Order: sequence, then C-alpha cells, then structure tokens
Amino acid sequence: MSGEGVNEQRVAIVTGGSLGIGLAVVQAFAAKGMHVVIADVQDDALSAAKVEIERRATGGAEVFVVRTDV
Repeated sequence: MSGEGVNEQRVAIVTGGSLGIGLAVVQAFAAKGMHVVIADVQDDALSAAKVEIERRATGGAEVFVVRTDV
C-alpha cells in the first residue's frame, strides 16, 4: 500500500471491514482516495463505519456497505 498508482478509479472490497483490523484497512484505502466496499454481518457496525470513513475520506473516495456473511 505505498500509494503509488492508487487513484479514485480503484475499488477495494474489505470483508469484516466495520471493526478492528478490517476497519483500519478500509481507512487506509479511503485515505488514499480509493472507493471502498465494507462487507460485514453487523448492521450497526456497518452504519457507524460508513459514517466515520465518509467523514475522513479524501480525494473523492466513496464508501459502500453490504451486509454479508462469508
């Protein structure tokens, strides 16, 4: 994740992305301007993560959430 070549045309899908390490990964991608899809089973955590990431995202990053159980 050096950031070289990363732009708003890229999309990251992170399972378990609403808490802990997954959330940290989502934050890192969004901070680099990537669009992110947060996939998790916890509805409340998904909503909270979306709000937090959108507040901090830069470079036009968009945040999408999908309730899923993998």
